[in-house]
Amino acid sequence: MNNNKTLLALRICVPMLLMTTFIGGLGAESLIPEQVLPHILFVVEEPSLTILEANEEAIRFYGYRKDTLESMTVSQLDYGKNGLDFKVTDQKDLVVLQKTAKGETKLVLVNTEPLERGTASLYAVEIEDITGSLLIKGKAKYSTLLVILGTFTILVFLLLLIIHHVKHYILLNYKSQRLLTINKMLQAFLDTDSRLGFVKDGDLRYRYINKAVEEFYQKDASEIVGFTDDQLAIPQWREQRNLTDEQVLRENRLIESEISWNDRFYKSIKFPVELSNGKKGIGAYIEDITGEKKRGENDQKSLLRMAMLVDFLSISFESPQSQLDDVLEKAVTLTESVYGFLYLYDEVTEKFSKTTFSGDALAYHNISSAQASHTFKHSELWQKIMHEKKPLACNSPAEMEQLAKNCPPEHLKLTSFLAFPVLIHEKIVAMVGLANKKGGYRENDIYQISLLMTGVWNAKEKNERDRELQASRENLQLILDSTAEGIFGIDREGKCTFCNASSLRLLGYSKQEQLLGKEILAIIIPSKTGEIATGLRANDMVSPLVTGNGISLEDQVFSRPDGTSFDVLIYAYPQWKNNQVVGSVITFTNNTERKQNIEKIQFLSSHDELTGVYNRSFFEQEKARIDKDEYLPISLIVGDVNGLKLSNDIFGHIEGDFLLKNICSAMQNVCKHNGSISRTGGDEFVVLLPHTGSSEAKELLERIKTELDEQFPPMGKDSISLGYATKTNAGENLQEVFRNAENSMYMEKTLCHGAIQEKQLKQLELQLYDKIPEEKLHSKCIAQLCGRMAELLQLEEIANKQLIRAGYLHDIGKVVKKKGNLSETAIDAQGMHRIYDHTVVGFRILKNFDETAELAEIILYHHEHWDGTGYPKQLKGKQIPLASRILRFCETYEMLSQNKERDEKAMKESLSSLAGTVLDPNLVDLYIESGQPLQVGL
Repeated sequence: MNNNKTLLALRICVPMLLMTTFIGGLGAESLIPEQVLPHILFVVEEPSLTILEANEEAIRFYGYRKDTLESMTVSQLDYGKNGLDFKVTDQKDLVVLQKTAKGETKLVLVNTEPLERGTASLYAVEIEDITGSLLIKGKAKYSTLLVILGTFTILVFLLLLIIHHVKHYILLNYKSQRLLTINKMLQAFLDTDSRLGFVKDGDLRYRYINKAVEEFYQKDASEIVGFTDDQLAIPQWREQRNLTDEQVLRENRLIESEISWNDRFYKSIKFPVELSNGKKGIGAYIEDITGEKKRGENDQKSLLRMAMLVDFLSISFESPQSQLDDVLEKAVTLTESVYGFLYLYDEVTEKFSKTTFSGDALAYHNISSAQASHTFKHSELWQKIMHEKKPLACNSPAEMEQLAKNCPPEHLKLTSFLAFPVLIHEKIVAMVGLANKKGGYRENDIYQISLLMTGVWNAKEKNERDRELQASRENLQLILDSTAEGIFGIDREGKCTFCNASSLRLLGYSKQEQLLGKEILAIIIPSKTGEIATGLRANDMVSPLVTGNGISLEDQVFSRPDGTSFDVLIYAYPQWKNNQVVGSVITFTNNTERKQNIEKIQFLSSHDELTGVYNRSFFEQEKARIDKDEYLPISLIVGDVNGLKLSNDIFGHIEGDFLLKNICSAMQNVCKHNGSISRTGGDEFVVLLPHTGSSEAKELLERIKTELDEQFPPMGKDSISLGYATKTNAGENLQEVFRNAENSMYMEKTLCHGAIQEKQLKQLELQLYDKIPEEKLHSKCIAQLCGRMAELLQLEEIANKQLIRAGYLHDIGKVVKKKGNLSETAIDAQGMHRIYDHTVVGFRILKNFDETAELAEIILYHHEHWDGTGYPKQLKGKQIPLASRILRFCETYEMLSQNKERDEKAMKESLSSLAGTVLDPNLVDLYIESGQPLQVGL
């Protein structure tokens, strides 16, 4: 019985504990969690005995609907008066009769348990159906069922717990994968930033970096993350970085700073961040601002240079030496150098004279007065500077070591060096040397010193010219009559005080008296109103009398007594005496020639100087100008000269220029009234034709070809490839139309390429035979001899044909010779010609043609000798191509056979004597062993 009670208590406690755990009190939630209590269970309120809640098992057992059952009292379920007494706080194993909705009577085992819920009295009632069983037997089975039920409940609970953990694991894994994907996306995004981006922890160890940090350190992320700057960077970089890192951690705020390291500048932005472990860390972006920084420095240096120039021009120096001293000091300051020197250069003696040194350089330089000048001929570096006329900067230790070897032993020990030649009118007038700038010299230093020295030297020369002019005024009369310019002076009243011989000649007067003392401006200005052609009044020419400043006037006109006039360029300068303007000197020249030169320059700005047609600049402007609806249709004819390079390479640029002029002449004869012709490249032409349709353009193209055939045979139309295209509506792009015309032209050039080359080569042959008529027979003879030798050598058909073709064209290079200068070099003792140019020319010619390119090398070496004494490369033995050796043999054979008195035996003896020296001994032996003469029939 005690065991039964223990089991019953366990059965009651387990559900109650689970219910207490899940419910936690009464309210709107279910008081009976079905997943915990599989038995019939009520919750009853005392004293009304109303059923507050019934589980699903109770509803099934009694057969009532849930809402009906939960509105009934327990007494309504009793069968008779054997109901429950809830005044008894603990009723266990109470057997009672219950009736169902169907009227059935059930024998049940009842257990009750009070529930605590504030002031309300509630009871949990558990019912077990024991109908049809004996009470004693039912209790035994009941204990067994209780154990099974408990075990089942635990297993269900464990299963639910496992399911919960599996769901939680899947959710965590999903979140982890999603977080990993987001991190990868964030990493990829941050890696696109060129700035260095990273996060450090409180120990200044890298926890996160972007790609830019890896590239900066040239290490993989695994070699950086987890390490500090102390372990990664050089001391200077580490110290600057750690300083701001510690400041961010200490002050907990954003810190901006600039870092200078390894000749570069960086902007650093660092800020506090909270790490995943809740501790403080450092986030940072570091950007390379070297370019921006150096631009700012360049601007500052440019302003400094300009200030130096203004200062130099405004100061009056005591002597040229003090002027040079000032120049050097400015150069040293501008480039932040420690030392500097300046040598003047004399092109006649090719010597540098020691002039000035900056600061204390002279004291350390320790050069004796006997070494006041240097030629530096022993120095390769100085000679290189003088030859190339370019600055030289030496910054590396190796460069400085080389420099030390090339300088006199008394020179300073240098760590960096810049040598700058000062060029005036492309001539070196001085050499400036600057040394020991911290960090070495860069392109900007060269740029700034170039502008400074050029400006200063030009100003120096101008000052010298001004001094010479001042000295010349003291000897004015001597100079006046020796100048080509007209010069006359006027006083403050405008009367002529002097004039030179050139002014009399230019103005048409014979003697000074005709002008002296007269108001000369009123005489020479051809206007009754006293106005000059440009609208300036005559008084403007005497403005130096008022302002004390010189003026210049151009596009002016002076008249002569005979009524003629001429353009003049005028310069008027005031005359000073005792700080007072007492008159003016007016210089003038006939400006007609100068204006013509200006007109020529203007012409060349839009025209091609060689051909006279428009140039590419004009074409681009004109193309943009007419690209409007009002000019439609617009056609373009594009031409590309054939064989211009060949003509230039073989006959020189004079012949090439002649070809271009002929083609332009033909184009102008056809198109001059239809549009504009432009030379857009070396061998390219474009005809721009507004208001010209496709059919008209095609007709013009054909007329150009016809004109070339008629005027410039034999190449005629084949001297240029032409194509055309037409823009017919506003929607078309004119540039695209131009490309279509080009494509049309290139199509023709490609399709006719072989025929044109064949015609060009044939024309060269005709030119050769015209200059040297006997060459035609000679070429055929050598070709036949080459064929006979190919048969003896049993060469394949292709090699045979190639050898015969080479024999026919072997002297094509002689086409460059002029008539009257065609005599061959004298025959030497061995009976061989010495020709030193036509093989190279022949090589260049044949290389230009697809058909003969493979013959070029054969022709180039066909005057090489077996013993290496030939031309042009002195090749020896089998270094000479076989075909070239055969040509050499055939030419020798042909030359020896011209002597009709030489029989076959003598021929073999002559050839044998040349074997091993001039000729390939194997070829000579082959010929002799054949026992047959190499007869040819022409």
